[in-house]
Amino acid sequence: MGTIAHASEKHAVLPLLPIACAVLATSSLCAQWQRTPSVLDLDKTYHHGELITRVPLTSSGQPTEVRASRGTATLLPDHTFTYTSTLQRVFSTGATSLGPDNYAGEYQVTPRGRLNLDLDLANPRTDVFELNIDPQGTMMVGTRFDASDESRASIWLETSTGQSNAALNGSYRLIENLFTVDASGLTTISVDSTIVFDGAGNFTATGTEELIDPNGVSTTSAAGGSGTYSISADGTLTVGPEAIGAVSANGEVFFIATYEAGSTEVGLMIGVEESAVSDLAEIDDLFSLVAHEIESSTDPGSPYVFTLDGGSYFVASSTNSGLYSAFGEEFDHDRNSSPQGGNVIFHGTTALNAGTVQLFETDGAVTELILEPQFTPSRDFYIAMEQDGCAMLVFGTRRFHAAELYGPATPGTAGLDPEIGMREFPIAGTANFGLRIANARGGAPAAMVLALTELTFPLFGGTILFNPASLLISPPVTLGGAVGAPGAGAGTLPLSLPANTTLVGTTFFCQGLIIDSGAPSGQSFAMTQGLTFTLVD
Repeated sequence: MGTIAHASEKHAVLPLLPIACAVLATSSLCAQWQRTPSVLDLDKTYHHGELITRVPLTSSGQPTEVRASRGTATLLPDHTFTYTSTLQRVFSTGATSLGPDNYAGEYQVTPRGRLNLDLDLANPRTDVFELNIDPQGTMMVGTRFDASDESRASIWLETSTGQSNAALNGSYRLIENLFTVDASGLTTISVDSTIVFDGAGNFTATGTEELIDPNGVSTTSAAGGSGTYSISADGTLTVGPEAIGAVSANGEVFFIATYEAGSTEVGLMIGVEESAVSDLAEIDDLFSLVAHEIESSTDPGSPYVFTLDGGSYFVASSTNSGLYSAFGEEFDHDRNSSPQGGNVIFHGTTALNAGTVQLFETDGAVTELILEPQFTPSRDFYIAMEQDGCAMLVFGTRRFHAAELYGPATPGTAGLDPEIGMREFPIAGTANFGLRIANARGGAPAAMVLALTELTFPLFGGTILFNPASLLISPPVTLGGAVGAPGAGAGTLPLSLPANTTLVGTTFFCQGLIIDSGAPSGQSFAMTQGLTFTLVD
């Protein structure tokens, strides 16, 4: 224990931080970091559900295909993962198949909460699925958007314990896409409804659905019904014999991936507990953004697929009005045009109407209401849908954006750059936050530096990326791994973050310094990049 003082403009003194130095390293962990650098160690299992479309080019001779899958994925601190699921496939030829869809590989978490799953270790970084992870690591969302004929929308919820039917109790907004495909083309059904759970295993639902046939003809009608549900201890949600998904630990979010053996219909539904927003400042933040849209028409290239993977900034100007921007990478194609992607950005305004958030876009003199997202009571997740001649899902989580890598690394033995990372996102009150060094020389002496300001200057053949005058701690750490082995060295500085909300907003600057006789600099030092993070609540 120690007292750390600094001269921050916001805070005069940073109170006691429980700090203990320890060595935590294994050769297998270091090998994973060397191949796939990550700033965060995860030790979690997730339920996941996906809706997938495959629209090959006409010239390929392959059939259009729709799929839904559900299962679990486990991510381990050594940055490996296993993914198991059952996948239902429906082809325009009339064929269907139901079977396992399993993967194993390595993962990487970027400082801004981007989770990358490397699905093909034989050809690293050639088949990567990207997800956005929320600051607590409890939810992830993503879409596939690359130069292939396959697109998908995916939601992951962390498994929990001690769940029961009481986890879902009250009114929820539900959005759902259902797809069927045959020789005549694609039929889509979009459902936007309210579902009420009684907390004891019964529900009722009312809403609207839009059916779009293979010719693009739209029919809107009422949708609803009643039935039973059950929730197992780990959060698995079952509605009827085949509709299976999961519910979040706090009961605010659920999903169901819909399919059954022999059926030609697949779908994905996502529900959130309804809650009125009273002030747009409640959502003034950065959120991830997933959009998946598919359209049918008489056009010979039909169907058309569009996905967007990115983020949304919401900025409150007042209680009832504000601005938003949506940005990211889009991917779109049909059966006549090769898949194309690119960066996209939209701007618009927000407003509140009886607790409902509304998003508007202006085109010339016309201002149009485009979406009314429903936020959960915690304001950490939202869903939206637009029923206007296309099947579309929109959803996202609050996104972590208070950390960055900066500056150059100074290579060590064998020219490898040592790496710096976090064990958890820097949220006030996190007991096992921790900072780590990896991909360094095995068994090397090192120091983990934590300072309050940045300063760049050359030293020992490398670049120092912190201001020594604002140094808080620089405890020594002896890295694990085979002594002298390139990339085998890793070590962790356990660090608890205080649950003191007055410290939220404080920014720190970190760097790992390693004594390495094999460093190309000739001065026996290797250095990580800098890592800066801001304490968030």
